[in-house]
Amino acid sequence: MIIAQGAVTGDPLLASDLVLMRVCEWRLKDYAKYRRWQLALDKAFRIDQRRTAAPLNNPLLPEMKRVGAEQLRPVVTRMQERFFKERVLPTGKKLNEEIVDAFAEEACNPDLPFLNHPHNRELWIRFCRRNPVTYLHLSPEKLFDEFTGFVTMHDAEYVRQRISSLKK
Repeated sequence: MIIAQGAVTGDPLLASDLVLMRVCEWRLKDYAKYRRWQLALDKAFRIDQRRTAAPLNNPLLPEMKRVGAEQLRPVVTRMQERFFKERVLPTGKKLNEEIVDAFAEEACNPDLPFLNHPHNRELWIRFCRRNPVTYLHLSPEKLFDEFTGFVTMHDAEYVRQRISSLKK
């Protein structure tokens, strides 16, 4: 289990005394396990550095999508109202920059932990910069799929299908 989690989490797992003790034991007594640990860390590093796609096998993904879409729903509604229904055009900035700034303000809302978490907030802002106008036209569920695809380096449709298959 430690090796499998190491491929996802990487060396921060060594902060656990139990994991550190096991890895030190493998290093001294079990070369095969220690080598598997090293390969797992290599995989985690490649994922972190966006050299390879992250796995989409977390059984909690369907619940994360439900909660994420629930938190995105009011944000999407407010953003759409601001930029499309009221036909408010930005002043002094390009439309894309205005949308990203508005989304960054939304992401600072403490009532939206999915967006407000410091790591997620930065990812959401980087994601939003890619194609802000297009993202405003998406439902919260599709926006979640697009974001997850961006983070994991998968196509949004593949993400949707994968999450649907995990619901079973």
